[in-house]
Amino acid sequence: MLFVVTPLDGLERLRVATSSGDLCALCRRYRISLFTVFGSVAGVSRSHAISTSGCSANTER
Repeated sequence: MLFVVTPLDGLERLRVATSSGDLCALCRRYRISLFTVFGSVAGVSRSHAISTSGCSANTER
């Protein structure tokens, strides 16, 4: 089991999930059209942004 130790660890896990397509799949499955990261992670740097622009969360199956 993986444990998130810091907010940046959680952000890195999200970035990996984005790269592998897992985050897109999750967003499609639960019809999530906007995914944001906020709090201490969002203020670190713009270079930590997660882009899900290639996801089509609202497409019908």
